Amino acid sequence: MNAISSNRPLSQAQRSLIRSLARRKRRKKHSLFLAEGIRLVSELSELPEQVEFLYADNDGMRSLPSELSRCPIFMIEENDTSLFATDHSQGVGAVVRMKAPLELSDLRQLDSPILYLDQLADPGNAGTILRAADWFGIMGVLFGKGSVDPWNPKAVRASMGAIFRLQIGENLTLDEVVGRGRSCYLLEANASASLGTTQLDPRGIYVIGNEAHGLAHKWKDQGKGISIPSFGEGDSLNAAMAATILFWELSRLNKIS
Repeated sequence: MNAISSNRPLSQAQRSLIRSLARRKRRKKHSLFLAEGIRLVSELSELPEQVEFLYADNDGMRSLPSELSRCPIFMIEENDTSLFATDHSQGVGAVVRMKAPLELSDLRQLDSPILYLDQLADPGNAGTILRAADWFGIMGVLFGKGSVDPWNPKAVRASMGAIFRLQIGENLTLDEVVGRGRSCYLLEANASASLGTTQLDPRGIYVIGNEAHGLAHKWKDQGKGISIPSFGEGDSLNAAMAATILFWELSRLNKIS
């Protein structure tokens, strides 16, 4: 850590931009999203090219790593809560550029399993899944049509910086994705085949469905159903827990291969 300072105040246009990025439509229009809090913003120190600009109060600036000093940074008043979506922003925020989206043409070249999220609804789950994907080396995550916006502030916070590093695609249907040189597996609670006993493709496409309703029926014939075996009395796992167990198994297979 090293002290960063700036006397440049945020302009009214910048303030308006920050507030507008609370809405999905504006995030898409500008290809920008928000990151808040010292730990999350500090993750950008290795990726300064993704920073449009930073904004912080005096205490917040002193807490940021010196590597961020090369980024445009603007002063805000202490306790200026109007610029933050959370009460725990610590007086630090960033407007961040979205990376180029993962496209269909990129899938063959991606040397990693690919996760496809079918109508995943909860932004906290989405962010936690991204965090786990980053940990286990799952480089590509596709958010299918009807899924939550991965750039939602809650999803960004839950990702703990993973969203800055991963390749993310949006609004692709599963039938568009399947059949591009990768096997497809559908994570289903009642599938007869299960992790640990089924041979999996370390570069396959793995599909997780909606938290409440599971995988859309129309996709049932797109791949092989697999389940996570249960050894207790629990009824189910949430999507983020299921994804993390899947990632562990895939990382184990990749290590063996």
